[in-house]
Amino acid sequence: MTITEILDKVQYVTDTQGNRQGILIDLAAWEELIERLEDLEDEAELIRAKLEQGEIIPWEQAKEELRAQGIEV
Repeated sequence: MTITEILDKVQYVTDTQGNRQGILIDLAAWEELIERLEDLEDEAELIRAKLEQGEIIPWEQAKEELRAQGIEV
């Protein structure tokens, strides 16, 4: 599911004047969104770590290396 597809599932909660006050989101869409955010967070952390070490590797390679260490990404 793309981010656009996730956002298409959002329902807005409005006040009596029609101003958006909150959202409702399908649980499956919420879980997909959280998973994507966690992936982005992991990717950013790897980039920061590699920059500190002076080495950058492709994200797919980094995921393989982490999985080889038993870390699920």
